[in-house]
Amino acid sequence: ILTDQSTGGVLTNKYAYVTASGGTIWRHTIPSNGALQTGTNAEVLAGTNAPSLRVISQKITGQGDRRAYVVNAAANEIQLYLLSRVTGALLLANSYPTGAGPGPLVFNAAGTVAYVPNAGDNTVSVYSVSLATGFLAPLGSPVATGPTPVFMTLDPGGTLAYVVNAGDG
Repeated sequence: ILTDQSTGGVLTNKYAYVTASGGTIWRHTIPSNGALQTGTNAEVLAGTNAPSLRVISQKITGQGDRRAYVVNAAANEIQLYLLSRVTGALLLANSYPTGAGPGPLVFNAAGTVAYVPNAGDNTVSVYSVSLATGFLAPLGSPVATGPTPVFMTLDPGGTLAYVVNAGDG
């Protein structure tokens, strides 16, 4: 995820957020020359004892509002983080249960519906997304899929969902 830090409307920094299998989220500063700064400029945001994380997706809604949705496969949940415009720091705002073994989160084009395939119980969880708060609310029960759904995407019109099942061979 990249987000900007602005001072008087002038872009000063961007940040790259990277998840690691040990449960950490690293923040790297990207200065105006575009070079990724590592080493002392990288920060562990979630701590080394955090459960493993899979994917970060970002939705930006409203003026200056920055949010990151993290699928935490170890805890079977989606975590909602608020991103500081000044420091790039992540603040956990809420978490939402998924099915077993959740995969990458997908949003419809309007950002009002989120989907997550659950490989552990062969379902897709569907959530409404509040544009005002970023909070998620389940839309009915999880939908049954083929064996071991690991990825999904939506057609550009948002009327068809395509699910990749690893258990189909």
